[in-house]
Amino acid sequence: MLLGGRTAFYAKGSIKPGLRLTASLDTDRGYLDQLFVDVDPQEQYPLFGDASTITFDAQSRSKLFAKLEQNESFVLLGDFNTKMTDNEFTAYNRTFNGLLGSYLYKNHEIQVFTTATDRSMEQEEIRGEGISGFYYLNNGSVTRFSEKIRIVTKDRYHPETVLETKNLTRFFDYEINYVDGTLMFKQPIASLDGAGNPIFIVVSYEFQGSNSRSWIGGFRHRSSLGPGEKINVGTTFLTEQRATANYMLYGIDANVPVNDKITLSAEIGQSRNPHDFVDSVTVGSAIKTAVQVDDVYPGLNLKGYIRAVGDDFVNASQVGGRTERGSFKYGLNAKYDSKKYGKITSEYYDQNGSIGTNNTHESRVFNMHVERRVKENSTLKFGYENSLREKFDASDSLLSKDFSNLLKAQYDVLLLEHIKAVFEHEQNLSFNNRTKPTNSSVGLVYPITEQLEVYWKYRFIQGTGVNRQSVLGFRSVLGENTDIEGKYEIGGITGDQRNRATLGLKNKWYVREDLVVNVSLENTATVDSFEIPTPSHQAMALSFEYLPEMPWKAIGKYEIRDDANSLQRVITLGGDMRIFAGFGAIAKLDHWENRYKIGNMGSQTRENYQAGLAFRPQDSDQINALAKLAYVSDRNSQIATPIRQDRYIFSVHSYWQINKQIGLASRFATRYVLDDDAAFDESLSTQTYFFQSRAEYAYTNELSGILDARFIYMAPTSESDMAPTSESAFGLAAEVDYLVYQNIQLGVGYILKNYSDADFSFLDYQYHNLYFALHAKFSEDIFNWR
Repeated sequence: MLLGGRTAFYAKGSIKPGLRLTASLDTDRGYLDQLFVDVDPQEQYPLFGDASTITFDAQSRSKLFAKLEQNESFVLLGDFNTKMTDNEFTAYNRTFNGLLGSYLYKNHEIQVFTTATDRSMEQEEIRGEGISGFYYLNNGSVTRFSEKIRIVTKDRYHPETVLETKNLTRFFDYEINYVDGTLMFKQPIASLDGAGNPIFIVVSYEFQGSNSRSWIGGFRHRSSLGPGEKINVGTTFLTEQRATANYMLYGIDANVPVNDKITLSAEIGQSRNPHDFVDSVTVGSAIKTAVQVDDVYPGLNLKGYIRAVGDDFVNASQVGGRTERGSFKYGLNAKYDSKKYGKITSEYYDQNGSIGTNNTHESRVFNMHVERRVKENSTLKFGYENSLREKFDASDSLLSKDFSNLLKAQYDVLLLEHIKAVFEHEQNLSFNNRTKPTNSSVGLVYPITEQLEVYWKYRFIQGTGVNRQSVLGFRSVLGENTDIEGKYEIGGITGDQRNRATLGLKNKWYVREDLVVNVSLENTATVDSFEIPTPSHQAMALSFEYLPEMPWKAIGKYEIRDDANSLQRVITLGGDMRIFAGFGAIAKLDHWENRYKIGNMGSQTRENYQAGLAFRPQDSDQINALAKLAYVSDRNSQIATPIRQDRYIFSVHSYWQINKQIGLASRFATRYVLDDDAAFDESLSTQTYFFQSRAEYAYTNELSGILDARFIYMAPTSESDMAPTSESAFGLAAEVDYLVYQNIQLGVGYILKNYSDADFSFLDYQYHNLYFALHAKFSEDIFNWR
């Protein structure tokens, strides 16, 4: 006799005043390789039939979760993010299942964590391409729900400077395929912002590294000291167990206001990185310091900085870590705001070995700009720039020097009541040098609302080669990290949060109350050799959300990207509607293709078509039904042995409460699989059927019974030596339950036969014969806590 069972509970409440406990136990939990048990709105059905909001406060990959809180301090056992992102060199942004503690006492905060994991961490920076995707990660088999995705805008001339960071939300902002490591966003990710600064997708995630578990731990300390608690000091220490030696990362940071005008800031980090197969450790260091002086002279502010990152400094969580290794940079900025002379800014900076070239070039730049208001509706700007670039090519031992003097002029004028025109010209006085080429540009800015403006900019560059650059798009002037989202609820038939995740583009710009439009156009290339390189391409994206106060909604998206290597298209169409009271429908089409221009030519396509129906009366819950039809296709003719995979899926389930005593539930699903593999010159296809029926009978308020039966059958539909053989499985169980006390129920059951199938039941064990069950609901009323 094989014994088995499940124990599960969830509890949340106050143990005593000021001390709160959240805990859960589920012996079935942990069989999936994932962190944070979120609900994927499309994993089961795109229609749920309600407008509920789902929250999770006991997420854990392990069977036990517990969190004990007192004021702002807590101890947690379960899934957590380290969130050590205050600094650059000692940033540590990973997701674990383990023990996390945070202690806050007056002006001091200490965070400590420890875990044992068999995963490795990767952080990738992918350049935006002007479309929604697909964007490919370097690793497949990503740990589910471990990813953290940010959209980071960097200064075009100072890659170490992050101008803006936007944290994205899973399901609402993007979709991820954890198996093949692909990303598809709900709206296009531009390659440049309106000022020409590059935009990156920063993705950090966990993946299966080795079969052995290694210990990882660390702490972060922060304190506010001195008069007014204005001095901020922090320390960080982290260690990871490796095969030959432990990896370590540690450092200190401080921000010290010397007086009302002078502020000093500094960070020092050091890493000890072991080699994989040799018993040796490489030590690398990174340091940066800055001084800010305000009102040296009325209206004059100065800032100076020095930073150096060693060749051997390693921190996978550092944004731009790979490109900053082996660099030395310093600079001085000055800003002067005068009513008489206008706004004057000046900068000198020296960058050695930046942009990941590991000490192969040096850039020295001096510039100055003056801005004055000419009339009430116009502004004039003048500037001068002197730049020098020395580059050493190790392949031919050639040292090249590029030098340019640049004069700049810009004129902004309000042409009409709302339309502003921008004219720019940059004249390179060294006519034979294209380090900073002569270029002219014109732009128009039109404010649609107080929160939104549309802009267009066209730049013409003198010389040969790529000689134009243009961008068209919307720019939101909302506050930082402010999101505006549409609402998709239709009379209680389709869920608000859940269907927004299924259909929503999550645009931030409203043309009118019920219509959201996003249009963007990119025609980009690298303007000069001092900025972060931008691949030459053309991209266009058009999307809309139409959300009227009517029983139907619609969304659409069309994107195209063209470069020297390939042509990509993204098409999305979707909508949902209430046909009549209690009956709703939803449909969605996703199409992506990439047609290659070089190599073996060919193309890649991915398609996902879904349609669903829901019957859920608003005035009765006696009958409920859901149905879903889906077609999923993945084709690749670009590789040497083309492949094609098609999936046709249909499923329906219903529940009928016949009367107060009898309830019937049923489910049917079928899946047709067709795979073409040119390597074997044949097609393989299978058909799978799944049936389930469940009957519930309440004899009295205390005594009830359940009968559950299910059957699964898979059969090949093609004649091939490689085709699988037919398989089937049958399960049947009966259970009788008795309410022995308020919220406590005992049950006895008999399982004639059970089976395991990951596609349908997610069970990884089998048990048979007699079993006992205890169902208990704990509340404050039972223990007289109120």
